[in-house]
Amino acid sequence: MLVAMSNVDFKDVNAEEVAVGAGIGHYVGEQAVAVGIAYGVSDDLKVHAKWSGVAGDPHYNAIGGGVTYKFRTR
Repeated sequence: MLVAMSNVDFKDVNAEEVAVGAGIGHYVGEQAVAVGIAYGVSDDLKVHAKWSGVAGDPHYNAIGGGVTYKFRTR
């Protein structure tokens, strides 16, 4: 599942933009799918959420969320 989640990339979401993404992954004979959404709160702040599940098995699901804040040191 994490392989699928890592393929949903939101690094280029700018302020006031919404992005949706999807990814797939394969590991040790299992396939997984993932979907996610991100929102650029400002040029420096972004929030996102992702869901992933093993194809054909509703018992294995994963969710995650995160916040990214970027800043300059000089």
